[in-house]
Amino acid sequence: MRQINVAVIGTGWCGGIRAVASAASPWVKELHIAEIKEDRLKEVAAQTRPATATTDYRRLIENPAIDAVIRMCDPSPCASMRGTKVWTPLMTPPRFTDICQSQSS
Repeated sequence: MRQINVAVIGTGWCGGIRAVASAASPWVKELHIAEIKEDRLKEVAAQTRPATATTDYRRLIENPAIDAVIRMCDPSPCASMRGTKVWTPLMTPPRFTDICQSQSS
């Protein structure tokens, strides 16, 4: 089984659930999280023990070791995420796709 490194950007209620699920998944080698609210970042980091916990999502986007990003934030950072594999939970069926490329067209 090939494991992947996953980033969750935005760890509010739904993003926190995604981070916890990713941390527990045998498919995930490393979890990386970004959250602008420092107290929420600390709370989710305590639950998930991520490789990276940051208030700056760009640190995750620029990390070449991250294979997939789950974006649980508002789409405004999308332009800087172009070319990054992103999964948006509202997509059915869930799959990794480059939604930022299609949104910028």
